[in-house]
Amino acid sequence: MHQSASLVAQERPNPRAWQRAKLVFILTFVLLGTWAGYRAIAAGLFQAQPPLIVGPFLETSITDATSGQSSIWVLWETPLDGIPQAEVQYGLDAGSLILQATGITTGTAGNSHMHEVQLAGLQPFTQYYYRVRTGAGDSDFSATHRFVTAPLPNSDTNFTFVTTSDEQPGEGNATYNRTIAYRVTDEIVNQVCGTAAACPDQMALLLSAGDNADQGGIYDEYKPWFDSRQVLGQSIASITALGNHDYYLDELEVRNWRG
Repeated sequence: MHQSASLVAQERPNPRAWQRAKLVFILTFVLLGTWAGYRAIAAGLFQAQPPLIVGPFLETSITDATSGQSSIWVLWETPLDGIPQAEVQYGLDAGSLILQATGITTGTAGNSHMHEVQLAGLQPFTQYYYRVRTGAGDSDFSATHRFVTAPLPNSDTNFTFVTTSDEQPGEGNATYNRTIAYRVTDEIVNQVCGTAAACPDQMALLLSAGDNADQGGIYDEYKPWFDSRQVLGQSIASITALGNHDYYLDELEVRNWRG
């Protein structure tokens, strides 16, 4: 009798153990949900906001030693029917973008327009604010972003830059490419800046040795890389080299890489 009662008592669930198990389950569910939500939000923040397809992105920030003046290129991509001309408004005050520059617009292999504008005659190692035209209306502009121009070549100014390469997909696998590109961007933010918002103050240049597409002739293979770099590229200038994969299927013109 006592032995039977003892066995029954041992088999009976421990209420405290069940409470702990339920708590662990709930916390795990919440954490997984939070992580999934973070990735969804991050993807939305990283990608260009409509009607922009890509960008704006900053390229080739230089300061001329002779003139002492700086320049930088601004690039962005829109639908074919989006913009009458490539236009950037910029200035030293985010609330007063009183300067304007225009550039060129060309078609891409993705049935869209790529816009390129050079901002010249800038002060070296100085913060500027800018926005790009996204449509034909008077108020059709992107959000306002910022950047810091390059220092004088002969100055003692210290700066940080990051070099990456080979973020292309394997065998045209866009999902793999998206995973790699976002992970690299996450590591740049975590290792150098702490937060994405702090990166423009912590980093001066992004260098890429190329191969950001497996087959450069396939337009869509570059999109995950641009999406993942959006949060950095709108405020930090990039210089990107050609890799051998950027030539694949487009050996003569490398149109997508140029875009």
